[in-house]
Amino acid sequence: MSKWENSPPEELVHYGIKGMKWGVRKTDPTTFTKDQRKQAKKRFNEFTRASIDSKFKTGEDLFSRKMTREEYDKLSTKDFVVRKGTTVRRVAQNKDSTSNDPTFVSFTKNDKNTYRAVMPVTNGKNPFKVGGNKTYKQHYEITFKAMETLKSPSEKERVDAFSALMDTKSITLKNGKTVTGRQYVKRLYPKEVKTLDTQQLGLRVYKDFTHSQGDVTAPINSAYFKSISAKGYNALIDDNDRGHMSEAPLIILNPNGSLKRMNVHPLSADDINQAMLDIEMPEGKEYS
Repeated sequence: MSKWENSPPEELVHYGIKGMKWGVRKTDPTTFTKDQRKQAKKRFNEFTRASIDSKFKTGEDLFSRKMTREEYDKLSTKDFVVRKGTTVRRVAQNKDSTSNDPTFVSFTKNDKNTYRAVMPVTNGKNPFKVGGNKTYKQHYEITFKAMETLKSPSEKERVDAFSALMDTKSITLKNGKTVTGRQYVKRLYPKEVKTLDTQQLGLRVYKDFTHSQGDVTAPINSAYFKSISAKGYNALIDDNDRGHMSEAPLIILNPNGSLKRMNVHPLSADDINQAMLDIEMPEGKEYS
């Protein structure tokens, strides 16, 4: 769990199936053979290791990553656009998963396989069951149609927008107090807050920040999403997963205004295991 992230309690639901624990609904058993499941597990484990290797430098601490000035200077200034009418997908435990809150979706073929494979394992209760399972906790693939062009700021603009928060009084805490990003991150980065200027502090914190973007209720995330929307964008590339676990994952800032729900498909164990077999290894490819 991220040091900035507070996971909300899971909704307790009883589906009335004999022998099933409260709050847990599983997929039907897979039809894959033992050998096929073994291959799915092997492929998934290889993908997981490759994703981690492509994301973290040797010896780098999970929560102590920083962007160098050299990396920043190489960032693209080209906005990322997904055409109106494009099909996008979301894998979630809740089949009614849509709201006005920022929503994570994917649209490339490989990203579809990635999230089909990853989410049921990530949200599973047994961390040692890492692929090729007989059953999984029930997940749903929700298909949407983009009702407008989805536009994300460029690599450089994403970082600049975050850096700007450091000395802008725009982060509203739960107690109603409004603070700057510098004040917000002071507890985690006391030395850096005292010694670094606005851009330097933004570069130091940005990668750690993206690791916690899944918590859309975090005050700093809310402020960041609002700043991106104010610039005229309705989507945001997820820099935590991009180029490592997936190709071009998107955060839709206003899903009810940008997306139309088309279909909900309960993922079977076969769907999940097949996605593990079909998943492609990350190549560190950049998407700007």
